[in-house]
Amino acid sequence: MDPRGDRLRFALAVAALLVTMAAAMTMAALEENDTYDEAGHLAAGYAYLVIQDYGFNAEHPPLGNMLSALPLLVLRPRLPVEHPAWRMRAAPVAGALFLYRNRVRPDVLLLAGRAVTMLFALLLGLVIALWARRHFSPAAALLSLFLFASDPNFLAHGHYVTTDLFAAFFIFCACLVWLRYLSTQRLRDLLLAGLVAGAALAVKFSAIVLWPIFALLDLARNRRLRAASGLRLVIVAVLALFVIGLSYWSETWQVLRGELPLSRHSFLLGLGYLAEHNRAGRPSYLLGEVADHGWWYYFPIAFLVKTPSVLLVLSLVALVGALGRRLAQSGALLLPAAVYFALSLTSNLNLGIRHLLPVYPFLFVLAGAAVFHAGWSRRTRLALVALAAAFQLAESVRAHPHYLAFFNSFVGGSAGGWRYLADSNLDWGQDIKKLKKHLDRLGVDEVCLAYFGTTDVAYHGLRRRPLPTSREVASAGLPDCVAAISMNLLLGLYVEPGSYDWLRSLPPDAVIGHSIRVYDLQKARRAAPSEAQPQARRGPEAGSVEARLIEGAVQQILDPREQAQAPGLGERSFVA
Repeated sequence: MDPRGDRLRFALAVAALLVTMAAAMTMAALEENDTYDEAGHLAAGYAYLVIQDYGFNAEHPPLGNMLSALPLLVLRPRLPVEHPAWRMRAAPVAGALFLYRNRVRPDVLLLAGRAVTMLFALLLGLVIALWARRHFSPAAALLSLFLFASDPNFLAHGHYVTTDLFAAFFIFCACLVWLRYLSTQRLRDLLLAGLVAGAALAVKFSAIVLWPIFALLDLARNRRLRAASGLRLVIVAVLALFVIGLSYWSETWQVLRGELPLSRHSFLLGLGYLAEHNRAGRPSYLLGEVADHGWWYYFPIAFLVKTPSVLLVLSLVALVGALGRRLAQSGALLLPAAVYFALSLTSNLNLGIRHLLPVYPFLFVLAGAAVFHAGWSRRTRLALVALAAAFQLAESVRAHPHYLAFFNSFVGGSAGGWRYLADSNLDWGQDIKKLKKHLDRLGVDEVCLAYFGTTDVAYHGLRRRPLPTSREVASAGLPDCVAAISMNLLLGLYVEPGSYDWLRSLPPDAVIGHSIRVYDLQKARRAAPSEAQPQARRGPEAGSVEARLIEGAVQQILDPREQAQAPGLGERSFVA
């Protein structure tokens, strides 16, 4: 029996860990400007709530964005629905207009949306702790929660207005409810599993993987699939469709009344858009190479270099314990993680570790259980806990507040992360505010800037002029300025080949948040060998000017004096 004092101590420990996590996320959120996708997600969510425009940012189901936008119903911002960027479904540009040309201050809108993601991050931590306590022990639960609350990946994506954290929350909860149903066989648990699975699919299309996961969990428990198993999955699917229909309620009502063909429902259109994007691929960076196709081994490498070192080791310990049948419940936790991970190998959209977030809650629970319930002696358990806590804290503190750019100690930490991955693993346009602070300390009032992002740099106080490309430097020489460049662009991602090769032989004078390099070109000296700088090998299919078009369009549309020179944009919106 669990004495009241033990329950109180457990509750206080859980509260302390979650409050610490909330403080770390809030500090990081206040130091960072909007990332590349956030404004588009926030504008989309508000549009879904207010005008039911589900065609905007249709590559994502609406529920996650609507949750993020709920606080905006009180703030009542306006949507730029009359602007060409909105009609063209150019989410990054329309999102920037929504965020930076509104009656409500951008920082207020952004923090309001981020607060919802942070809330769900804390709820995910609470679910991890309570489930691990129920099925293992309070000690295992607290270790699992500690690993989650100090994980730089969740400290990063737990405070952004995106769908990734919501997907991790609902997919994990759906699996736990399904496991409970398999144990209890109660109708209410079956109904709840269907509703939560529907919420997961209304957040992220990848949640479709829940159906094979549910089937495999049923098979693992009952040793065979029966007619009743298929019926249960059908019931779950019907309930999930009900939740999805509610998420698109106005369009669903039109379909039911015969006013809109089912094939034009935004859920089905979004599935089609995602399938097409996955078929075509997007520019990606891996191990120094840039290409338009994906790599099947992208996510395994991302997992190895972005997962905290302690979690990697403890996951291996848990796997060994599971194979040796020394760890109860291990199969039920390993199977969903393994199936989701296997699905990632088929993806042609290699954009970041954030797409693997649904795997991690299962690993946190397994890691905590592996320490306390795999047959170790008490002395060994205490040593493992002490070492794990010390090393995990060291990596997390070292990453603060640049959590997005975290890489584990096995690969040298965040400073060398660019050798392995880029994009939302490293540079998502988040560090303009930090760049401004650095330039202020130097007394620099203007910067030559090549920036990957959609934030309004002028709003953050930066006076900028374009950083010349290699071709322009070859004809006009080095510019007389302090230069700053986003790592994505320096590495050759989202720009034409060789655009900034001229900078690669120069050692940076500063690195801002691991995502921006600063060069004082007034005193630059070519000293370091070129191989010491980032060198990207470009595959034969690579090459994209999308980032320069979008970033240029955002800055010029936001600056009315330059609207006449804004480059055109196609109708393609973003994929996150």
